[in-house]
Amino acid sequence: MKFRILLIVIYIRMLWLSHYNEKFKQRIQEKDISIAIGLIDSDRGRYFKIQNGHVTSSIGSISESDLQIRFCSAAYGYNKLLTAAKKPLTFAKGMDERKIILAGDMPTIFWFIGLSKYLPLKKKKTQSSQIPS
Repeated sequence: MKFRILLIVIYIRMLWLSHYNEKFKQRIQEKDISIAIGLIDSDRGRYFKIQNGHVTSSIGSISESDLQIRFCSAAYGYNKLLTAAKKPLTFAKGMDERKIILAGDMPTIFWFIGLSKYLPLKKKKTQSSQIPS
């Protein structure tokens, strides 16, 4: 359940970025692609479509998307999606262990990696952290 909720949060974050982040807007204008995230043992998952600078999402078949990201389990996927921004090699390790499968052409994979750096929420600096010591 947490995995599915996280995928919806990713969609909401992408929607927000597509309206309020100029660099993200420029990136999604570059390509019209479909990205699907799901589980290895299932053909259904969360489907993201980027077309003409707009982001949409639905649940559906993930086998026909331009980029597929599949995890061995929902719990594993949830954990890896949350830690990927802080530990960039987490996906490489998961792929090496065959717990993550990425399918798609290399330019699309690298394009999405570049896009994904915008997804994590950035913490705002508080007043106390801005005071020099």
